[in-house]
Amino acid sequence: MRSTELPPNVTCPWCGYIHDAATSAMRSKPDAVPEPGDVSICLMCAQPSVYTETMRVRKPWPGEVDITDPELRLAMSIIRGLDRRGVK
Repeated sequence: MRSTELPPNVTCPWCGYIHDAATSAMRSKPDAVPEPGDVSICLMCAQPSVYTETMRVRKPWPGEVDITDPELRLAMSIIRGLDRRGVK
């Protein structure tokens, strides 16, 4: 797995958490680098968002993200189970 640095102040549109890096959660593409249109999952609230052309994230449009995708569901489930005590 490889982390990719994001532009400053990439903020989750759901909970406001500020992200500074992205790491692929896909087993099939562990070294993937995010591109506009890719799905991101917030490490704080586990909600999906979509990368924009400027590599910010926005809420997905209705039907844009397939939340039945097994890899996406697994990643969201794992994130929901994380212990976030002390995370800022």
